[in-house]
Amino acid sequence: FDSTAAKPVLAAVVQKMGELEVKEKLEGIEGLPRDWVDFVASEKAPKDTVTSMMRHVLLNFSEGPLLDSLVTMYGRRLFWDLMAVVLQGTSSDKLKKCVGDLSQRLNLNVLTSIKLRDPEQKAKDDEAPGDNYFSNVEQARKRTFGKEFHARKQGYLDIVELAAKQPEVAKPAIFDDLVPFLRQRMDKEQENIKGDVVQALLKQNVFLAKVWETKITELQKLWSNIVTGRESQDTNSRSYFVPVCKELVKRAFHNWENRQEEALEFVSDFLDASAYVPLLVEVQRQKDDNPRSVKKIPLEAVQWAFDQQTRNGGLSLWYDAVSALCLLHNGSWKKTWVEYPFVELSYIAMLDASVKPAEVVYALVTYLDMVLEDNVQMRRAELADSTLKESKKYEPWFVPLEHPAYQKLVKSTYKSLRALEVDPGWSLNTLRRRVELLTAFTAEDIGYKGTEEEEVQAAAGIITSLKAAGRTAPRGVMWEARAMSEQSDSERCAPLLEAVLEHLDAQQEGMARIVEDDHTHIFNRLRGEESHSADSPAGTSGNLLSEIVDAYLDCKPAQKDERVMKLAKRQDGHLLIFYGELFAMHLACKRQEVLHEFLQRLVPVKSPKHEWYHHDFGTEGQVPRLATFRGKAALWHRSTQQEFFRVALDTTEEIVLQVLPQLAFVDTTPTILEILAAYPREQSSRPTLSRSASSAWDMVTHTGDLMEEIERRYAEIPAPLPTDVIQSRQVDVLLCSVGRMDHTDRAMQALSKYASEIKMAKNALVRTVPGLSTHHLRRVLAEIVGDRATSIPTRIAMLRLGLDLQ
Repeated sequence: FDSTAAKPVLAAVVQKMGELEVKEKLEGIEGLPRDWVDFVASEKAPKDTVTSMMRHVLLNFSEGPLLDSLVTMYGRRLFWDLMAVVLQGTSSDKLKKCVGDLSQRLNLNVLTSIKLRDPEQKAKDDEAPGDNYFSNVEQARKRTFGKEFHARKQGYLDIVELAAKQPEVAKPAIFDDLVPFLRQRMDKEQENIKGDVVQALLKQNVFLAKVWETKITELQKLWSNIVTGRESQDTNSRSYFVPVCKELVKRAFHNWENRQEEALEFVSDFLDASAYVPLLVEVQRQKDDNPRSVKKIPLEAVQWAFDQQTRNGGLSLWYDAVSALCLLHNGSWKKTWVEYPFVELSYIAMLDASVKPAEVVYALVTYLDMVLEDNVQMRRAELADSTLKESKKYEPWFVPLEHPAYQKLVKSTYKSLRALEVDPGWSLNTLRRRVELLTAFTAEDIGYKGTEEEEVQAAAGIITSLKAAGRTAPRGVMWEARAMSEQSDSERCAPLLEAVLEHLDAQQEGMARIVEDDHTHIFNRLRGEESHSADSPAGTSGNLLSEIVDAYLDCKPAQKDERVMKLAKRQDGHLLIFYGELFAMHLACKRQEVLHEFLQRLVPVKSPKHEWYHHDFGTEGQVPRLATFRGKAALWHRSTQQEFFRVALDTTEEIVLQVLPQLAFVDTTPTILEILAAYPREQSSRPTLSRSASSAWDMVTHTGDLMEEIERRYAEIPAPLPTDVIQSRQVDVLLCSVGRMDHTDRAMQALSKYASEIKMAKNALVRTVPGLSTHHLRRVLAEIVGDRATSIPTRIAMLRLGLDLQ
């Protein structure tokens, strides 16, 4: 259009196209030569290109019955005739502007890609569409009549492949020839040939969905030909029809007013219920991307898709359908709820009906998450845009959660959970996930007033019911309760943790701590890895009781003492000092009388009778809690220190050597001197691992009562050997601690006696003396120098030190 020759060229094109249309009409040939079809019916161009161009030529003629009837009657020929009239009465400038506007919407550049053909290619292209198929199909059909199995099968597949290569304009005629032939032959063919042939016919998209839509009876007959009545084989055969069925549904959504009811009825037997709404969303998005299409799919079609997907009932299918519909509204459940009234009606009807226990998780967790997250997104959008009008300000929307039907379902579900009508592991997992959501969204300013109180009470009720029924709560259930306590308030979770403590025995848990490291299956079961759900929490160790005790006592100071005394009244209360930190620390600081009683009930390390807490716990020592008591023991009553000394301070572990000199009201000097006198000394016998170290393979079982197996494994472990090795490391630790004793005379007595033999003792003695008062130093020097047990070099060194200090 930038040259004077443009208009004659376009006029020639229009004239040629008109002649081809007339020829097509007269000779009954479907379609046009490929070069010209590329202009108005390119596969890359929108399907309504001709109608759109015609509307433009008719000066924006609105779409309606008149234009539709003209297109139906005259087809593309009407367009070219009108275009010729426009060319005759329009100047080049106006035509340039007209087609220029049109080119913004349509791809007119296809005119520049007219194919140049050699004579041989032109001869082939001049063949009628489909001639290649009909000239070669007979030869392929002959191979389908042979006796050899593979040859017949290949013959059928060759026919299908030949049909797939033909142009679309020839496909209707090929369909009428191919499909009846296959149906007739499939009746007498072997079943595996039937399946492969039908799969190839449908999988390769030999015929488009618009062809099958007008000949749906042929598709039904194809299915009846290959159905066998055997469920496994028929299920596989159904999958062959799924792609075609999806295309049929999408065509119905594109043109709902002209939908084929028979086709939709047929696809319902093949498509999975969860496929309908996603197909609807896909079609709607295609419409949104196409500026010339009708934007909205009718509400009737949306409801039909929703009903098809939820026809079998169930909270999961309903959730999937609503989630898919939300994609049309940027994921907003509120907008979907308001836009489609049938969503609320189906929600109420579904909740009023009996709900399967396995699907309650959707109501308790998934729906809750969906509504709360919807509000969070709306609230964040408001905070991000301060210019929103008052009408668009955030308004809390919790209609699905506040609905009476939902509230009724929640209460009835909690009642059935407490009655143990549902697996406890699944119940605790669901409640824990719900508590996580409630506590997580509490921090968001969305105006939701719900709390996790009912959920925690329900969890406590489940665990209490297990105890009342004489059943031990599964390990995974108790770990779920522990995780729930981390999410909720300590005071609110107290009944839940108390219920868990009723299921835990300190003696058994202690034995479990000894055997868990050498038996992986026991360790995993103690961690709760055999719980109900893959997302259930698992402990980092099997020491659940320590976790529960510390969580129970992690509360306000006013409540802490009350809870400690409640634990102390347990039959195994004296063993709880070995679990966690808070219980033992509180006794050491606030309840020394209870600690004194507990120490009296413990068995000393070197007693003939050994207990599980005599085994080595690594950094904690052979009697755990020494690390906790180390800084508090010096302030205890004399009798409490004596009990502590009797029970725990009878080995040469480093932590014992650190604590030993700190007992101000107990004279530990004889013990210290005994240790120093024995230096150096190897372990009295080779240390034996307190855990089973057998190299023999052992067949383990992963089922049965866990505690019974733990007790059996513990009985196989040899008695623990108290540590009595005394080397330089032990002496150094002991003397460093002795140098910090409150009773200087005791320290000096121990240091002076071994100052000549042990250099570390001499160094500690020299460091201690300058810190004494003059009067005290004179008395100490007199005792050391006058003691005949003190060596001559030590006496001389002390006298010189006194002279140096004047």
